[in-house]
Amino acid sequence: MKEMEIHPDVVTYNTLIKASCKRDQIEEALVIFHGMRHVHCFPNIVTYSTLIDWICKRGRVDEALVLFAEMIQTGIFPDIIVCSTLINGLCMVGREDEALRLVAGMKHSYCTPDIFTYNTMVDGLCKVERIDEALGLVGKMLQDGHLLNCYIYSSLINGFCKAGKTDKAYDLFVQMMEFGPLPDVVTFNSIIDGLCKDGRMDKAWNCFHDMSRRVYNQMSNRAKEAFTLISEMENRGHVPDHTPKSLTAGDFSRALSFFNKMLDEGLTPNVVTYSCLIDAHCKKGEIDKALKYFSKMKVVGIAPDVVTYNILIGSLCKENNLDPDVITYNILLDTFRERHDLEKTFWVMDQMKKEGCAASDATVRILDWLVKVGKM
Repeated sequence: MKEMEIHPDVVTYNTLIKASCKRDQIEEALVIFHGMRHVHCFPNIVTYSTLIDWICKRGRVDEALVLFAEMIQTGIFPDIIVCSTLINGLCMVGREDEALRLVAGMKHSYCTPDIFTYNTMVDGLCKVERIDEALGLVGKMLQDGHLLNCYIYSSLINGFCKAGKTDKAYDLFVQMMEFGPLPDVVTFNSIIDGLCKDGRMDKAWNCFHDMSRRVYNQMSNRAKEAFTLISEMENRGHVPDHTPKSLTAGDFSRALSFFNKMLDEGLTPNVVTYSCLIDAHCKKGEIDKALKYFSKMKVVGIAPDVVTYNILIGSLCKENNLDPDVITYNILLDTFRERHDLEKTFWVMDQMKKEGCAASDATVRILDWLVKVGKM
C-alpha cells in the first residue's frame, strides 16, 4: 500500500489490530496501534474497544485501564460495550470494587448501564460471596427499568448456595418456576449442587425431575419445526448427523423412519436419540418396546444417562401390575452400581429403608456387589 502511495485509514488499522488479536498476537496489535499516529491516523472507539476486549481476556487489566484513560483524554467517550468489557475484566481478576466504581461513574459520565453490565457485575459479586451488594445492585437495576433475567437469577442462586444460604437460593428457584423466567440448565445445576452439598437430597431430586420434564416438554413443542428443517436439509442433499431431539414427540412413525435411515446411512444413534425413542414408546404405553431399546443401547455400547433412566422410572411407575417402589429403587441402584458410585448407592438404600420398601432379588444382587468391594 505504501509503495502505491495508498495511505491506510482507521478501518484498515482496525482490521489489522483485530486480526492480530484473534491470532493471540496482542503485542503485535499494540505495535500497530502505536504506529497509527506516526502516519497521522488516529484510533477511534472501535480501535480502543477491540484492544480493551482482548487485553482484558488475557487478564492484563492494568493495560486496559491505561487505554481506557487515554481514550477519554483524546475526547473519545466510552460506550456501553467498552465499559461492560472493562467491568467484566476487572471482575475476572477479583477487582470488584473498581468495577463497582466504574458502574457508578457510568451514569454520571459516559452511558447508562444496560442489562449486560448488570449481568456481569452481579455475577462477579456473587462469585466472591458479596451477596448483599449484588442484591443492592439488583435493586438499582430494577429502578432503571430492567427485568431480572435467567442469568441474574442463576448468579444469585449460585451465590446463595456458595454462601451456605440454600433456603434463599431455593426460594429464588421456586420464584423462577412460578413467575419466570424459566430456569436454564445452569440454574438447575447450581440449585441441585447446592442442595446436595447441604444434604437436602429430596429437594435436589425434585429439582432434577423438574429439569427433565422441562427438557422433554421443549422437545415435543418443536416437533413440527424439526421435521420441516430435516426435509429442507434432505432436499439440499445434506444428511443429518443425529435424529433431532423433538421428532419422537410429534410424529412417531416418521421418527422411526428417521432412526432406520440413520442406521442405513451408517450413522450411530447417540444417547439422546435412544432416549427420544424410549420416551415415545413409553408415552404410547409400549413399555416392553421401550425396554428393548434400553437393552439395545447397552449392547451397542451406549450408556443410558440420567434422563433415559428418568423416562423409564416414570413410565414403569404408571404400570398397575408393577411395584413402583422397588422397580424405581432397583433402576437407580443398578445405575449407581455400574458407575461404582458408592455414596449414591448407600443414599438410595437409606431411602428404601425409610419408605419400608422390601428388597427384591435384584436388590440382593446389588448387595452382593457391595460385599465384594468390601463396603458391607
